[in-house]
Amino acid sequence: LSLENGLSKYSATALHMRAMLKMRKGQLDDAEEMLDRALRIEPSPFAWKMAGDCSFLKSQFDRAEHYYRKSLELDPKSPETVHDLAVAVVSQGRIEESLVSFRKATELDPRPDFWHHLSIMTLLAGHYEEGWDLMKWRLEVPGVTGTFPNPEKYWQGEDITGKVITIRTEQGWGDAIMFARYIPWF
Repeated sequence: LSLENGLSKYSATALHMRAMLKMRKGQLDDAEEMLDRALRIEPSPFAWKMAGDCSFLKSQFDRAEHYYRKSLELDPKSPETVHDLAVAVVSQGRIEESLVSFRKATELDPRPDFWHHLSIMTLLAGHYEEGWDLMKWRLEVPGVTGTFPNPEKYWQGEDITGKVITIRTEQGWGDAIMFARYIPWF
């Protein structure tokens, strides 16, 4: 109950925690009001990022971008905020521009999910050779492709003459159906 109501209405930290709970409950307007109060008390990078997250959840992508940029003014090396800025930018249809932030996020923290997101946006931007090369990162992100046994047996481009090949689905039935047409060629 103290988290719901806060230990002090004057504590930015208490407001952050209460706003986080409200966001998890989907009470975004209440969360936004608490974050506004927290920012008036202490305009920290964390509060600006949370305000960005709240705006993003409300599909206010331009506002989320503004808040992420405010957070990065105070903490320019936050990989999560740089990544979230990239997502807010691409959500406004600015794909090429988002690549700058996606790349910076991978430089700050080479997390597989950051690389995977960069690969998707690179493909979306039409940079196919680079995008497909980066797509290998999807194998490192839990839940994206499922678990495959014997990764050491994955095809690496070597000659397959006389070998038995197992073809499995990876990313859903739509892709499986679409690419099944290539099985006879393979």
